[in-house]
Amino acid sequence: MEAINSADYQNVMSIKGLSNEMKSLPVCISELFGHIEPTDELINCSLRHLSKQSLKNLDSNNNSAKGIAQGKLFESVVYEQMLEILTKCDFVRAIVKKKDDAIIFSQKAVYGQNGLFYNGEGDIVLRGNGQDLGEFDMLFVDGAGQVCFCEIMSAIPKGHIISLANEIKYKKRILSKILNQESVPFLLIIAENSKNKIIQWKNLLLTEESDSFITFPSIEEIKSKINNNSESVPLNSLVFSEKAKELNLLNFGINFDYKEIHDECVKEIIKLCRSEDFNSVNFLDRIELIKKQVFIGIINPKDIETLLSIHNIVNYKNRLSASEIRNNHDKIILAMDIENELPIIYMKEKEKKSYLKMIFTKNNEFHFKNKKNQRNAGLFEWLQNMDNNISVEDSLNVISLCS
Repeated sequence: MEAINSADYQNVMSIKGLSNEMKSLPVCISELFGHIEPTDELINCSLRHLSKQSLKNLDSNNNSAKGIAQGKLFESVVYEQMLEILTKCDFVRAIVKKKDDAIIFSQKAVYGQNGLFYNGEGDIVLRGNGQDLGEFDMLFVDGAGQVCFCEIMSAIPKGHIISLANEIKYKKRILSKILNQESVPFLLIIAENSKNKIIQWKNLLLTEESDSFITFPSIEEIKSKINNNSESVPLNSLVFSEKAKELNLLNFGINFDYKEIHDECVKEIIKLCRSEDFNSVNFLDRIELIKKQVFIGIINPKDIETLLSIHNIVNYKNRLSASEIRNNHDKIILAMDIENELPIIYMKEKEKKSYLKMIFTKNNEFHFKNKKNQRNAGLFEWLQNMDNNISVEDSLNVISLCS
């Protein structure tokens, strides 16, 4: 399909047959807008979503800061464009607001929090018991009330395809569960210069007939249209859309208890560890709805010697003894890093509201990673509220299972 300039999108709306109920929203969008060329005005309007520092970082010498800023710009341009072109599409019932349009509705993560929320930057995040499980670049609701989500990428780094595919798979699975929706269509929006990668890996990324993708200009092309002489960045979008809704106005019917799902998965893991063939089973298949970490249980201080006889615990190159651990810490928690398939130990410092996070290394030891405190509200409260114990035998089996 030829590139469509966003200024001419009204003409495209006259195409018949694309609101067919048999077609998913991503497929309809893809058939209407295979490639979109945003106007200069829209690109400059999208700058309202970027902070002053992000605007400066667009041309930074720091490649990391520059990459983050460019990703935010690309995402903001796509958001503004989708607001404009989808507002008159019959097959779209709602577009979920985000960024500058939603930042006033942001909520801090707290223990026990489940559902979709806005974080401090106005991004859409799914939280489970106060933990951020995933971020959704955009959410749409089609004419039948079905939710679909969107991933926006200005670039796809080398080696990122597998992790992207896993992320899409998880988001489909968790949204299907909490929305009670049989399948969740997915739309991938990428820069034109990444198109060949997507075509090459299409079967891995777009796994269902309801999934599709569209392209935008490269970030370099978008940046070239920024008006650096403008006195101020627009405060509002170019278009007012009644279909643009805040999360709290959309009745998604979300009703799930992530802690309950998590605790059932812990039982599955313990059960698996006690089976004779636990080393031959992929434990990730048993915890498909869990993201980031599984908090297994509290290790009895009396069992520290047994644990240390097999796995050292090292803090700043200092190999800790059992007495040092007991004297300086009053809670030892075993957890699992799902994404990296590694065991973790959290050690609560006595008379302090902080935990030392110790991660498993290749040399069969736990090494200090960082501290977690009340600033990490959801995680900290989860650790504080844990009261289930785990035997040293089960602890060692869990470590063996995921190391």
